[in-house]
Amino acid sequence: MVFTAIVPVYNEEARVACLIDSLVGHCDEIIVINKSSTDGTKRVIQEKYGSTVKVVDRPYTPKGVDDFSSYCSVAKNDWVFVCVASEVVPVQFWTRLYEFFRRGLDASKDLVMIPRSYYCFGVHVPGSPWDTSYFPFFFNKNRVLFSDKLHEHFSVSDEHRRHYLDCDRQEMILHLTHPNVDGFIASSLNYATIDCENSKIVDPETHLKTCINNILEAENRMSRTTGIDALMHFAAWSVYWNIYVLKICENSSSFDASEVYKSLQNWATHAEQPHRSSVGKKVRFLRRSPGLSAVMFLRFVYRGISRKSGSIRKLTKSIRAAL
Repeated sequence: MVFTAIVPVYNEEARVACLIDSLVGHCDEIIVINKSSTDGTKRVIQEKYGSTVKVVDRPYTPKGVDDFSSYCSVAKNDWVFVCVASEVVPVQFWTRLYEFFRRGLDASKDLVMIPRSYYCFGVHVPGSPWDTSYFPFFFNKNRVLFSDKLHEHFSVSDEHRRHYLDCDRQEMILHLTHPNVDGFIASSLNYATIDCENSKIVDPETHLKTCINNILEAENRMSRTTGIDALMHFAAWSVYWNIYVLKICENSSSFDASEVYKSLQNWATHAEQPHRSSVGKKVRFLRRSPGLSAVMFLRFVYRGISRKSGSIRKLTKSIRAAL
C-alpha cells in the first residue's frame, strides 16, 4: 500500500510542520505545493525535513483556487491524499485508511470521502454545521475527475465508485479552521468572490434561496445547543452565507456605484435629477426575492441575543413563518 500526500500551502510557516509531522512515516511520498509563499514556509520545510519532503514551487493562487490535476502530475503514486496546513492527522486515522487497502477496495473505488472534525474559533460544537464534514481528499489520480469548482475539485463518473470512510470521532482528521474573526471574514469573502465569479449565476433568486436555506440549516442542527461557543458557530455560519448573499446581489445588479454617486453629486451641486432608473431595473428582483430575508434573519438573531434566549431554536422559531 503506497500513496502520495499533497499539501498546497501559502504563507503557512507557523503551522505547516505540525501537519507534516502527522504525515511522516505514514505516506510513501510527501509533496508540498508552495504557492509562492512570501514568509518562511519553504525554509521551515527544508530545514526540518530535508529530502523527506519534496517542495514544488508554483505561482500564487488564492485560497481554494488549485489546479490539482497539475499538482498530481508530480506524484509518483496513483493514490493521492490531499491535506491543508490547517489540519492534523491523528495516529488512529491511519488504521482506518490502511483497512481500505487491506479490504481491496482500491480496485473498485476511485474516490474516498474523508471525515474531518471541525474546530472553528478554537472550539468544536457538536450539532453545528461545522461539526463533521466529509471531503473527497483521497483518490486515484488516474480514475478521478478533476474540476476547478470551489470545494468540488474531485468527483467520479459512477457514484458506486465513491467510498465513505467510516471513522470514530477520535479517528477523524482535525480541521483547525478560522482561529479568529478577522481571518474568518477574509476567508469567507475570498470563497464567496471565487465561487460567484467562477459560476454563472443565471438565476439569482434560486441562489439566494439556497443561501437562506443554508442559514436555516443551522437552526435545525443546533436546535438544543446553548452557550457562547454554539452562538459563535451559529453567527459565523449565518455571516458566511450572508456574504454570499451580498456577492450574488452585487454580481447580479451589475451597476457601477461610482456612476450613481456621480449622478447624485451632480444633482446636489447643480439641481440635476439623479439617474436612478437603470439601477432600479437591475436590482428589482431583490424586491420579490428571499434575499431580503437575510436582513430580517440577522435582525431576529440579534434581537434574540439581546433578550438572552436560552437556545438557538428560540432565536429562529419565528423566522420560518416570516419567510
